[in-house]
Amino acid sequence: MNFAPDLQARIDRLAVETGCAPEKLVEDAVAEYVAELAQTREMLDSRYDDLKSGRVKPIPSDEVIARLREKSAARLNADVVAWMKASGEGYQTRINAYLRQLMQRSR
Repeated sequence: MNFAPDLQARIDRLAVETGCAPEKLVEDAVAEYVAELAQTREMLDSRYDDLKSGRVKPIPSDEVIARLREKSAARLNADVVAWMKASGEGYQTRINAYLRQLMQRSR
């Protein structure tokens, strides 16, 4: 396979770091990707079957949009967000966890 030079360089670096042949790295990555695609296809087929059979009801698009807006309605001060981001990936999950703890303590 031919890759863009920057991708090939990343593969080569990973091969050196892991001691694994570049071809094996690519083969493993493609195998995982194909497996993930198959799982996604099964999940989508199952959801389609659920909708088609009436086991679940579709959600109107305006309701989906309302739910998405509801999830992102909170606005935080920039310094708070910067502080949370400084602690690494997953800061939004941590913010949610902190707020959930506060909510549970106040019950």
